[in-house]
Amino acid sequence: ECGTRWPCVNWEHRNSLPTLLHRHHAVVKNGHGSEERVIVGVAANAAAGIWRLVCNLKASLKAHGGYDLVIAAVEDEALDVCRVGDHSCFNATAFFDPGNRTGLAVFGTADWVRVTWVKPLFTLAALRLGYSVLMLDADVGFVQDPFRYVFKFDGNIGPPLRTSCDVPGSTVASNTGIVFARATQSVLAFLGHLEQWWTQQQEPWRTQAPSGEHNDQVVFQAVLRELVEQHTEEEVANLHKCFEDIRVGLGGFYQGCWDSVHNFQNPSSSMGYLLSAMQERRKAAA
Repeated sequence: ECGTRWPCVNWEHRNSLPTLLHRHHAVVKNGHGSEERVIVGVAANAAAGIWRLVCNLKASLKAHGGYDLVIAAVEDEALDVCRVGDHSCFNATAFFDPGNRTGLAVFGTADWVRVTWVKPLFTLAALRLGYSVLMLDADVGFVQDPFRYVFKFDGNIGPPLRTSCDVPGSTVASNTGIVFARATQSVLAFLGHLEQWWTQQQEPWRTQAPSGEHNDQVVFQAVLRELVEQHTEEEVANLHKCFEDIRVGLGGFYQGCWDSVHNFQNPSSSMGYLLSAMQERRKAAA
């Protein structure tokens, strides 16, 4: 029980997002020299493999900037892990209708789709509270301070919505494994469209589980394409741009997570692509 076997310092705040974010945000200076309140978040279910990845992510953030990680826990079992490990977790079960879950959010499954949607919903909730948000997949790790990179991009603070790239140079080929969002009206409206789409799916998903193409990234890209059709690509670029040379990678496998890189499990295909794309660009530049 809390207070006896486990400290549970963060447990009492799991249902209060304002309190949780107030306790675990950081204040950094952006490209204009102004202070900005930022949150780093990740969504997690109860699968053991996810928590091994979260362990590495937390360690890399601690080593490169000392940032806290707020975990959107999508199942009661995940909340149990939060309680025992005294992690800073938000009770995100309201965002996650388990349906006919398997218990493992394997890529392409209905459970995986549902977990992906916690990311934009949690991001939007934090933006509405006035924070900027760096929302990540669990298989991301950092080899340098992520905010030092974000706020120095192109010598200015850049568009208010940034993502990792599936196709470098494309306005719409975003990869939502890494999303940085500021609380501007344009970003709130954009993510509001995603929230509306997700809300409309809740009733159908109760009778028929979502398929892999219903994940958050597919809809994110679709909304961007609609904006390009309604406006211009240049106008959309003022809202969103992907990090073409994002300097992230596997975070070093810090002691306390793994003793060896060979123990790392389930590397992300998107991260593999980002790293290989960076290597190809360096070769071309040479």
